[in-house]
Amino acid sequence: METRRGTHRILSRTGRRLSRATSDSRRLGIDGIGGGRGEGWFRRIWFAALIWIVVAFALGGGGGTAYAHTSLSGSAPADGETLETPPEMLHLTFSGKLESTAALHSVTLTGPEGAGVPLEPPALDGSGKSLMAALPPLSNGTYDVAFRVISADGHPIEGGFAFEVAAPEPVQEPTPAPEAQEPEAPVEPPAPDGGAEEPAAEPGTAPDEADEPGTAPDEADEHAGHDSHGETKVSSSAGAGTAFAALLNASRVAYYASLLPLLGWALWSALRPQVGADRLAYWRRIGMRLQALHLALFVVHVAVQWAELSGGNASASFLDTLRSTGTGQSWLFTGLLSLAGFPLLFRSRAVDGLWPLLMIAAKTLRGHASAFEPIALARLMDAAHLVAAAIWIGGLLALVLLLRKFPDGFRAFAPSFSTAALASYAVLVATGVVAALLYTESLADIVRTTWGWLLIGKAALAVAVLPVAALLRKRLLEADGRPDAFRAWLRADVALLLGIVVVTGIMTHQSPIVERVVFHWHVMGTEAHLTADIADLREGTNALSLKVWVPEDEAEPAVTVVAVVPGEPDRMASLTAKELPKEEWESFSGFEDYTFVGKLDVADPASAELRVRIQRSNGETIDYAKKLIDP
Repeated sequence: METRRGTHRILSRTGRRLSRATSDSRRLGIDGIGGGRGEGWFRRIWFAALIWIVVAFALGGGGGTAYAHTSLSGSAPADGETLETPPEMLHLTFSGKLESTAALHSVTLTGPEGAGVPLEPPALDGSGKSLMAALPPLSNGTYDVAFRVISADGHPIEGGFAFEVAAPEPVQEPTPAPEAQEPEAPVEPPAPDGGAEEPAAEPGTAPDEADEPGTAPDEADEHAGHDSHGETKVSSSAGAGTAFAALLNASRVAYYASLLPLLGWALWSALRPQVGADRLAYWRRIGMRLQALHLALFVVHVAVQWAELSGGNASASFLDTLRSTGTGQSWLFTGLLSLAGFPLLFRSRAVDGLWPLLMIAAKTLRGHASAFEPIALARLMDAAHLVAAAIWIGGLLALVLLLRKFPDGFRAFAPSFSTAALASYAVLVATGVVAALLYTESLADIVRTTWGWLLIGKAALAVAVLPVAALLRKRLLEADGRPDAFRAWLRADVALLLGIVVVTGIMTHQSPIVERVVFHWHVMGTEAHLTADIADLREGTNALSLKVWVPEDEAEPAVTVVAVVPGEPDRMASLTAKELPKEEWESFSGFEDYTFVGKLDVADPASAELRVRIQRSNGETIDYAKKLIDP
């Protein structure tokens, strides 16, 4: 109950003293620390962190969240494609690299009757971005593909698409009627009623329902099965339920809330001046507690993340993951270093300085830094960011505990911390800006992702820290150890810092990449073919690419494109002729292609219809229409 009251004062009603505080020495710290051993404030900090973790749990449970940092960028067969020849291989291509352990990835195929189609385990190609799976012979019908893969930064990606096999039925030549045979004499007498036999069909005559069998299909119908490929939605949302997503966020926040103070405590231990035996023993005791807390929360964090990564896949091996994936190797190195820290830390300055750097290096093997190019720069920025955060957080913790236990040590430590905290703040801002540029395709995309809004929230907390830290520095230098002069500002600094840790923990499991809706439409007409693509369909201005094929003996057609939304004025695209890359299958015998790019304003993609008019040089007009998003 005492701890709960202390946490309440830290977070909401700071400034109230504990009853029964009998001297300034017992009030040093925040609101007076009871117990006489100097660890009351230490417990209060962690209980306050627990409150922030509960907040993170609530934020994580607010709804579905897109966690993936890589998305499906293409497939063969394509989403919505109709094939006249059954495919022999399934290809899935992603925008970023996948984990190298193939057992972590799964692809399933469901046939026309809803029955599963057996597939060989998928294999990764040399680029690490494509999965391939051999297909058995497929009959005609619609097939649904579902995939679950793990990106190189250790996050699951789930999605699916459909394609259709519509192989033409084989045409059978009509069976000629057998030639009439002359009856051998003597013949049977005629029937009593005098009826005669039906005349035999003429040789080679087909049945009435056959219409010129064996005739080759019209050349213009050669690709008729490709009509209306439809739009493709890249799906990369995690399959975890709301509660599990909240648990993931809470475990990450708790892990970072234990990791950063431990790293900072070790770094400040490496920088400490010569101190007395009592202060060194106290420093070691706090360090051991930090190590034990970190190791326990690390194990929980790994267990929760493994449950997410394996996704219940019985073939996924934890040991194989430790050996052959970046995420697993990071876990392995972090675990070994954590265990080694118990006998090694807080006994040698060299070890105290090296150990946190090795821990940070292990951390950079997973997460955002492993998924964005250039990887070396991303990892360097991530490491520098962690070092700066650790120095700031570890130093603040040391400041609070020294204030309670060793006032003389506090007065000597405060100026060093103030200078280091200012430098750390500058490094955090610089590395944060570089990371944002590395992780996003455009700064405008920040407001389109949960990661981006969390980044804005983190920046707001960081801005709020500036005046608080400045006033705290001023009061620390002027107070001469009197806690009443700076107690409120110290509380505010701690609260803001805990908020930043919570936001950071949640951000590590969010995607900086916008989950885009990709519109792809391909129509094979008799007199003209059409392909329209929008790479990032959204409300507002969209980049449109258009390919039109007309008979090769005709001049360039006039093409108009309009987005039609009920209740809104029609929006016409501005088109410009431009050479575009072509796929191998986009060469059609007897047709000439013309390509265009332009901007298309869409008021409401969910209800919009794309209308394309092709005005041929012979005066004929061809109209096509397609919903941008199928209901």
